[in-house]
Amino acid sequence: MHVLSLRRKIPRLTATIVAYPALLVLIFTAITRFVVSNPVQAIPSKIWQTAKSKSLPDVLATASASWRDHNPEFELLIYDDSEVQEAISKSFGSKFRFVTTEFPLAVMKADFWRYATVYLHGGVYADIDTMNVVPLREWLLPECKFVVGLENEVHFCQWVFAAEPKSPFLARVLQEVYDRYSNSGGINTSNPHFVHYHTGPAVFSMGLKKAFSELFGMSEGLSWDARQWYDFFQQRKKYEASLNGICLFDSDSFNKRYVQNLYASQMKIRGYNSWTDLAANMHVAEKNRLSKFCSAWRQTQHCDPFGSIESSTKVSCLSEIPPGISGFCECLSSPLEGRLQDGGSTSSTRDLTFHHFVQLGVIKPPNERLVGAHNCEGAVNDGDAEFSCEELCFNYWQRQIRHIQSMNVKDEQTKELLVSAISVLNRLLILHRPDLGKSFPKSALSPEDMGDNR
Repeated sequence: MHVLSLRRKIPRLTATIVAYPALLVLIFTAITRFVVSNPVQAIPSKIWQTAKSKSLPDVLATASASWRDHNPEFELLIYDDSEVQEAISKSFGSKFRFVTTEFPLAVMKADFWRYATVYLHGGVYADIDTMNVVPLREWLLPECKFVVGLENEVHFCQWVFAAEPKSPFLARVLQEVYDRYSNSGGINTSNPHFVHYHTGPAVFSMGLKKAFSELFGMSEGLSWDARQWYDFFQQRKKYEASLNGICLFDSDSFNKRYVQNLYASQMKIRGYNSWTDLAANMHVAEKNRLSKFCSAWRQTQHCDPFGSIESSTKVSCLSEIPPGISGFCECLSSPLEGRLQDGGSTSSTRDLTFHHFVQLGVIKPPNERLVGAHNCEGAVNDGDAEFSCEELCFNYWQRQIRHIQSMNVKDEQTKELLVSAISVLNRLLILHRPDLGKSFPKSALSPEDMGDNR
């Protein structure tokens, strides 16, 4: 019955179409519009974000909600720090084990996670402190397989980007993270920009520059900055439509037009420590560890070197003391303590320290807050201007040695200790701070110059 009914209807339908050709055009147009308005999107409808905790402060919750509200057809996935750690271990635990064990800051693991997650699954990554201004469907075009913008003239933006799964461009970024860690022998926190270098915009941009250079056979592209690559793509678009699915946006697109960055790392959000402050503190601690005469720069409040000590500072022992802050240099009280490395061999100093000479009344320990004292206008002592705490602490102990040399030493045992002290300090000067040694006459540290009458 159904077949017979269909056979009867087909001639009638055909006759209707022949009689009304405009109907056929209308049907064809409707089908075409549906296909065009619903193209196959290479980039999956997923938005990835990460935060310290899923209990977001109001400002971050509002920002994250903008991505959900403007893009209801997308799935929003938020990972906290523990889930980021677990995801990296599960999917990249062999080659990239060092990410979970050696990266010292959570922000570095989050950086790696964004590249790895979008590489594996595809989708859009957006920092938790970014606001979606224009819905994705209006600028995430169907022909785009990799979407990135300019953060500035030098770097590509890695706080919002999108890609298809297994993107070769993100594969190159991941390889660059691996290469930089391997070639550096770990994370060198004495570099003040260690986060940017190992996981941030620097490594992201270099990975993309290498991928683009290989794709277009342009070795000179490795030295280009992000703006030069943008200009290249703009010229290429004039005669090549697809550009291998690369959609490159200018710096306004991801900071004003389509997305707004709130820069939460510069805000004071309760319960959230700024990663820039954490990185700066880690850098200062490492530089202080490398110092031989200085323990730390102690920053104080109210432009008073004798004021209350602040909990953190971005000034290390090896940095010049900038204007506009107050504080003092905390010197090591026993710079000769321990063992010295001399060309790979180790020489014992038989636990010789300046404490011996302090107990003998020969020298005085560093007077608290008098070495390198600064108010907000500069050094309290003009002679301390434009020097680092390492240099100022060395100068302090240099003066102490000169004081020792000027003494009339009668006791042979004490004299032997003093000669040893001068010899060891001289070795410290030559081995560890040759740049400082140039400013002092070598004879001033010569133990042979010590006598009974000075």
